[in-house]
Amino acid sequence: METNKNAVDFKTFQSLLGVYDIKLKLLTHSGFGTIIGGFYTSNGKNIYAVTVETGNDNIDNCTYLCKADKFVDALANNNILHETLEEIYHRLPDELKNNKNRYELFKKCINSDDTNYTTVRELTLIEAKKCVMGDREQDYGTPESNFATIASFWSDYLDMNISAQQVADMMILMKISRIKNGGGTGDSYVDIAGYAACGNEILSRKG
Repeated sequence: METNKNAVDFKTFQSLLGVYDIKLKLLTHSGFGTIIGGFYTSNGKNIYAVTVETGNDNIDNCTYLCKADKFVDALANNNILHETLEEIYHRLPDELKNNKNRYELFKKCINSDDTNYTTVRELTLIEAKKCVMGDREQDYGTPESNFATIASFWSDYLDMNISAQQVADMMILMKISRIKNGGGTGDSYVDIAGYAACGNEILSRKG
């Protein structure tokens, strides 16, 4: 069996599944060299299961991480890694499908020829970049001008001076408040990264 150069290790695969908080449980059958992978939501609901042949009849003696690596390698080598991710996504509860762009990002990562696979940290920054650059900047203007307009409105309303940088700071605090009170999602961290980038740009232009 030819090795797929795009095979990922389990930690990276787990990080990708972590975008939707999906857990993986493994069941091995040493005699056949097979592993059954079951994918579950954080509350234990079964989403999908797939069986792969590893070509190794001694897998029962492996650690969980060893089995997981073999499982992910087998998905890639059998050319069903992408199919598995798609099946998982389509079977997700509706409340977890809050950002289809996120799925497209980690699928694109798996399809990439680059061996430096994207992690959730990188996905967060990629999404934040999309929010504060490109079309959005064309539609709403630069962060400096947009936040300056907001600062002007807030200053008038509160009868005190609010700067554009403080707008960025307070938007970050608003997102932190949502997270603290249980209303935040992964998108809240994306927004925080975007506001931080805008605040830093505003700061860099001072003087």
